[in-house]
Amino acid sequence: MPLPDKNITSQKKNKPEFNNEHDSISLMTEIRETIPKMVNYIKRIAHYVAPVETALIAYTSITITVATPVRPGSPDILAAGGAAGYDRIAIYFEECPRTSDKVWVINDGPGSLFVITTYDYVKWSGEDEIKPGEARAFTTVYELRVRSPLATTTYRITEYEPILDHAIPAVATINIAQQAANQIIAAPGAGLRIRVVGLLLVATGATTVILLSGANALTGAMSMPANGIIDTITDRFPLMMNANEAFNITLGGAVQVSGFALYTVES
Repeated sequence: MPLPDKNITSQKKNKPEFNNEHDSISLMTEIRETIPKMVNYIKRIAHYVAPVETALIAYTSITITVATPVRPGSPDILAAGGAAGYDRIAIYFEECPRTSDKVWVINDGPGSLFVITTYDYVKWSGEDEIKPGEARAFTTVYELRVRSPLATTTYRITEYEPILDHAIPAVATINIAQQAANQIIAAPGAGLRIRVVGLLLVATGATTVILLSGANALTGAMSMPANGIIDTITDRFPLMMNANEAFNITLGGAVQVSGFALYTVES
């Protein structure tokens, strides 16, 4: 009887036994441990935020097209039923959804922004208000939803810490000559108020000027000589209207007064 081949015996001894169930579990465990590492790598090399289907480079401006004064519903309802009332912003790497460590939302005004976020598309944060000119950071973000009570409000989303956080105010032209209350900025709507952050008035003749929130005087009668100028309001010391009241100017005489007002609208 011939002796067994030593090489064959050695190969059989060195060949590992394969346990289908055990090895399948080990493989799945290894996959679960590897995927987070891959995701973290993607997060480190990706530096932009995108809407659901369209790529958006950091700092690109987005404009609210539909005013949503009241929160549409609870986060759970929103998650289950869609994003009605909110702009829906998802974080992407190329075409793959991902989670961002930190996302900045910058409100360029003129209205306030309200933002909710999720890290898993199941649990949603409470709603955070971002006033015009403010920037706020949100951590561990898979998706954001953004609304504003004022259409035309613009905002930016980026993963870079913003350098500028001031609002871009709207401009109202002033061209009045009636000895009465002249409306400069219309009442913004329920729950909103006007914040005047810049004002320039030039009178062609001597007159007085009173600044009003609706029918409520915010100043006394300020004298203006011919070719006189008023330009004392700044962003640091804004002139605040009452809720849902127009910004009006009353003249003491039928004198031409021209200029502009810079303003934002906030909740």
